[in-house]
Amino acid sequence: MTALPVRPTLTPRLAVGEFFLATVAALVIALAVSVLEFAAISLAVVLATFVLAAVYPRAMAIVTLMLLMALEPNAPDATSVIAEPFYNFPWQIQAMLPLTIAPAEILILLIAGSIGIRQATALDGRRPPWIVWPAFGALMLGLAVGLSRGADHGIAYHELRGLLFGSIIFFIAWRMRDTDPKVALRVVVASGVVLATLLLLRYAFVTREDFEGTLVGFAHESVIFLNISLVVVVGQIFKARTLKSTLFLVLLATLLIVATAATGRRAGTLVLLMVAATTVALILPKRPVMISMLTAVGLVFIAGYLAAYWNSDYGAVSQPARAVRSQFDPNERDLSSNLYREIERYNVIQTIRSTPVLGVGFGQPFYEFVPLVQTFGGQIWPLQLYTPHDSLLWLWLKVGLGGMATLLTLWLLALRRCVSHIRLHPPRSVPLVPLTIAATLVAYLAFARIDLAFLSTRTIAPLAVAIAIAFALADTPEEFEESNRRLAGGGS
Repeated sequence: MTALPVRPTLTPRLAVGEFFLATVAALVIALAVSVLEFAAISLAVVLATFVLAAVYPRAMAIVTLMLLMALEPNAPDATSVIAEPFYNFPWQIQAMLPLTIAPAEILILLIAGSIGIRQATALDGRRPPWIVWPAFGALMLGLAVGLSRGADHGIAYHELRGLLFGSIIFFIAWRMRDTDPKVALRVVVASGVVLATLLLLRYAFVTREDFEGTLVGFAHESVIFLNISLVVVVGQIFKARTLKSTLFLVLLATLLIVATAATGRRAGTLVLLMVAATTVALILPKRPVMISMLTAVGLVFIAGYLAAYWNSDYGAVSQPARAVRSQFDPNERDLSSNLYREIERYNVIQTIRSTPVLGVGFGQPFYEFVPLVQTFGGQIWPLQLYTPHDSLLWLWLKVGLGGMATLLTLWLLALRRCVSHIRLHPPRSVPLVPLTIAATLVAYLAFARIDLAFLSTRTIAPLAVAIAIAFALADTPEEFEESNRRLAGGGS
């Protein structure tokens, strides 16, 4: 892919637009300082970032993705100094907005708008894959069904919020498909290492002595990001040419695995196992002997680890063993969690059976055939009866059978393209980009079976980028050769 400048030549239209944005931002900052006083400092930084997003959208898109992956909202540590203005407006500003929206989401809208009004820089002339249009249409149909049945507009928006901004992020990534995909890999590794470091520091100094505090002290979706980063690091180990590089990469991989364990999330172990299985399956045809040997060693290590920590419930090192054991012999807390999910799943399935074709739509709850809220001591979160933990059933519940089939088709086509691209590479090669994208798709599918995978912008952002990159990959020998010629000619 040909290397192109981050910012295209300045045209009169762009110059007028950028001057207008800068002027408006300056006036708003001045007004905020006079009205909000101290709160205006963070607001001024946010607004300055908005201007940068409008003027340098491609660079800011990369920065925004890094921040989304590295910083957790509502983190109970010093990172809240940065995360708070990134994810939340001062209450004085939020009260004036018609909908709840994060500064990060406005940043995404500005980046999309700025990229949209500029001339496309990708020279391949390709249009977005056909499947994205029926997929987006399924989301809009789900919204229409929910509103037609009397859904609250605010609840419908909050349910659709992640998928809506995920669609916008896909558009941004697709327009940036001329960017070297290795940039995305560097973003993933850098963000994952920063996130892992922050999580381990938080575990050591904030939540270590309180297991329940550990469980609420880490965002659920962070385990996905850590495991995606792990795939890239492991792939780099296969490509390392020196012992020093290998040892450094092994250290990073260990950091990511330990951070995943420290979160105490059972979903983290499931995602780790699924990502490992996907990586082995895709690399095996390229490196059969090495992968077979490593798999055998890994299985022996896992067996020994489970035997050593099977009866241990606390401590970061024991958490993967606890996650496996909880499927057969859960402790009291895991048993309660399993029971909650079983009741929730039953209620969702029965609701789907009552309206399988269209679903209930966004903004509509599932029915409590078996009492859920009362059984577990009252409402746990506002969307408890709207967003079940099984996100795949949630999609069917909201967009109906046709919409669910369309969204799964989008996932399958993206995965197929990754596998096809990997097959185009020569033996003994480790194509990191399609390998990472395929692992990302599988990681989200595994996570979606047991937790909220599509509800927030932060959660869905890497998936949206991964799908865009997947559809930009070469799918035929002719496309693959053309891509290699561009790279050989000095492209990125």
